[in-house]
Amino acid sequence: MLERASSNLATNIKRLRERRGLTQKELADASGVPRPTIANLESGVANPTLSVLLKVAASLGAVVEELVSATPEAQLHKAKSLPEKRRRGAAVRRLIADDIRPTEFERVELAPGARFGSRAVGSGAREYFAVEAGEIAVISAGDVLRLGAGDVATLVADRPRDYTNHGRRIAVAYRIVATSRAGG
Repeated sequence: MLERASSNLATNIKRLRERRGLTQKELADASGVPRPTIANLESGVANPTLSVLLKVAASLGAVVEELVSATPEAQLHKAKSLPEKRRRGAAVRRLIADDIRPTEFERVELAPGARFGSRAVGSGAREYFAVEAGEIAVISAGDVLRLGAGDVATLVADRPRDYTNHGRRIAVAYRIVATSRAGG
């Protein structure tokens, strides 16, 4: 049983760290746990204290149980459980349940005439904006891109962007923002 918990711990820490786009050093810096300890945790040879587990879990946005439990092969995330923001005719719903970095994946729905803005993300970030239905104008750094169903825009995401539905029906799009990570 102890070997299984160590194996689960190793697999889960590495999986969560990589999903968040962190190196072992970055996780060590964020958690205050030495990098060699992180390496030992990921290799399954460490016997960490509760304090170490709590620090690592907090830095990964997880709970200790998530670190030691068996990883499910597949998970269903019901639509109601996914975070959604609604404001002035715009609805943006995250399609990735965890706060996985360095990527955000969202579904955007805009009522006719609705608009929403997106804040600048770190240097080197890219956004991929794909329109499924309707028409959406994207403004970035003074450039106006008018997208229709099936169109995809690639944008530098280190500056604010605005999205407006100038059409007469609801527009639906998918937005992926990928941030770069230093150090690899």
